[in-house]
Amino acid sequence: SIGGLIRVKSTGLPSAYDLLFSIIFTIFFLIATIAWAPTLGWYTPIVIAVLRFTVKLIIVIGSELEDPFGDDVTDLPMQKFCEAIETQ
Repeated sequence: SIGGLIRVKSTGLPSAYDLLFSIIFTIFFLIATIAWAPTLGWYTPIVIAVLRFTVKLIIVIGSELEDPFGDDVTDLPMQKFCEAIETQ
């Protein structure tokens, strides 16, 4: 069990992937704006903004949950887990 946790911690993704996804999605949404403008009309900026926000939110949440061990608010309470195991 501990070996699996160590493996999860040591195999994090490089931060360059976040930048790569941001660039790819920026290009996608620029092209989508041009492609969807005739169909959506004046709703195009609203739709693009909502979709861009959603995709960016998913990327940020994935980055936060990528490393569950540490002292951040979103990290696992490892101290409590260890204390529970010691008392058993």
